[in-house]
Amino acid sequence: MGRVLRVLHRQWGIDLAVKTPKPEAFGTDEQRERFVREAEAWVALGLHPNICGCHYVRAVDGFPYLFAECVGDGSLHDWIADRRLYEGGPAVAVARIVDLAVQMAWGVGHAHAAGLVHRDVKPANVLLDIQDGDLVAKVTDFGLARSRPIAVEDDGGPSHGAGVPVSAGGRTPAYASPEQLSNRPVGKRIDVFSLGVTVLEMFTGGPRWGSGPFANDTVRERHGSASYGPGLLPLPPELGDRLERCLDPDPDQRPGSMAAVARELADTYRELTGDRYWRLEPKAADLRADELNNRALSLLDLDRDVEVADAFAAALAADPQHADATLNSGLWRWRDGEITDEELVADLDAVRIDTDDAWPARHALGLVHLERGDLANARTLLERVDHEQPGMRDVAEALDVLGSGAVPDADCVGTTEVRWNPPSDDDSYASLVTEFGKERRRPTVDAQRVHEVLSVMEVPRSSDASYSDRFCATTVLHGDLNQIHETATYGWQLGVEPS
Repeated sequence: MGRVLRVLHRQWGIDLAVKTPKPEAFGTDEQRERFVREAEAWVALGLHPNICGCHYVRAVDGFPYLFAECVGDGSLHDWIADRRLYEGGPAVAVARIVDLAVQMAWGVGHAHAAGLVHRDVKPANVLLDIQDGDLVAKVTDFGLARSRPIAVEDDGGPSHGAGVPVSAGGRTPAYASPEQLSNRPVGKRIDVFSLGVTVLEMFTGGPRWGSGPFANDTVRERHGSASYGPGLLPLPPELGDRLERCLDPDPDQRPGSMAAVARELADTYRELTGDRYWRLEPKAADLRADELNNRALSLLDLDRDVEVADAFAAALAADPQHADATLNSGLWRWRDGEITDEELVADLDAVRIDTDDAWPARHALGLVHLERGDLANARTLLERVDHEQPGMRDVAEALDVLGSGAVPDADCVGTTEVRWNPPSDDDSYASLVTEFGKERRRPTVDAQRVHEVLSVMEVPRSSDASYSDRFCATTVLHGDLNQIHETATYGWQLGVEPS
């Protein structure tokens, strides 16, 4: 994946992991698009306690970045390497290993239910999170192995290196099933195989085989006998029998689903500890409006407008009073000329009322007023938010802009009523009305375009007035295209031209 950075999401108030792929991972546009599709499939998995959630994908300088859940207690590979996995004595460690195995099966099984095969289950792709003393397994990097088209030689020989095995061609050879290594058609049972290898490694302390098909030989070598090395645990016969089934070279002989694997592992837990397995199988939560809103923004970065609309609609269906989704959806539609700024303000004001004047709605309203040039309302709203939520960087930046004088006030300072004299050509008139309608919905308008519109209206120019590059205009149409009069209300800033 290249580098992984830890960043603070200012609005959510949580840390996220930003995954930055290596530039050489995308030799072609097709590879980049495949990476984005795989990442979006991971995002679509939603929230599950045994999955490291991917919140959204954003393009930065044309390069995709993944923003995922930050899990700060290391990977299963780390815990095996530094022997934290075996703390507390053999009985406690065996119970911990089987518990983690059940959780991994649940996480991968959730992806399977959503139609997504991981393809690269291994200890480095399992993150561990200590939650109130409880060790939780979270499977990560769903589907991303397939977007790493790198050829690697595999001689099948022993591998005793302490480094992290590297993915190649959609797999890591030490954990790959025979059908993956032979490039045969694959299905969900390749993940069953790789999970079996991962559980085995928790007893061997590292991959003692060059490629996945040799892992079952390791199971048979020490099945129920001594440990695989100092500080490690013997493989219990009850677990070894079940791992042999997971590692069968024939995929049809492996367990048919991750749910079946989880049930068998839960039975193993009871057999080894004498206690019933205590966790209940979790259910996935629906995507929150936050995730859907950010997914829409990532699609917007990727110029996927149809999917942007669907994602914003889903976010607002999940939470009709979600201020950020209302703001971002409205800004997108306003800037595209689909709605007016007045409609966006009305939508956000409705959210503010429905949420009892909550600060997120006032924050969103303040930003819109700033963009549309209503500086008085922008200042009132943003100063209140700054007082209630001190330290918000984007609020401080907006207030700095307000105080800089860089944004002109777009208040209307005068109105007049003129008659519309449409061109005789109906098509050119319709084109002009459409163009004018789009211009007036934008927050800023070029001064030359203002003069062009006003000249069509036959507005007399004053020698002692200059038109502002920000103006407001509303139209009321009467009649059909052959006999149309329009009343236009517009504003300008008076100022004496320099002599």
